[in-house]
Amino acid sequence: VKDVVSWLRQYQNPFVNYQNVYFSVGKMGKSYHDVHKSRKTALALMFEYPRDDSRFVCYDELYIEHVLVKLSRPVLEEFVDDTLKELTEPQNAELRETLRVYFECNCSKQEAANKLFVVRQTLYFRLAKIGNMLGADFASPGKRQAIEFALHAHRYMRDVYG
Repeated sequence: VKDVVSWLRQYQNPFVNYQNVYFSVGKMGKSYHDVHKSRKTALALMFEYPRDDSRFVCYDELYIEHVLVKLSRPVLEEFVDDTLKELTEPQNAELRETLRVYFECNCSKQEAANKLFVVRQTLYFRLAKIGNMLGADFASPGKRQAIEFALHAHRYMRDVYG
């Protein structure tokens, strides 16, 4: 579908300028009987999901955003602030990114350091600062899930609300 949309954006049509069209792809189904569900979710994306006019959104690629779209701004803000604490402050953007990459690498310090292009000592220093802000147990299973959700929510709110 992405390839078709990309091709359409380049296609010169005298009637429609596809470069400015918003593409919304609904939930994939198992048979043609599911087409109505796909249409319903595609329409819902058009009205619920934040977008700009050149955007391509596919329901099956939203993952956590399915939940974030449904939550109100005040609820998200309170959850993010309570969970991430000082990490939400602009001067801590580097620490937020460090934490996101660290979790993305399944808490592998060597892999995270490589992805962040820093030496491991720098990563250790940043993780210690994060631990001081969030608590030393920030990578424990339950707390980690909440923090990862809050990191997604923080990025979502930045993209949607500015």
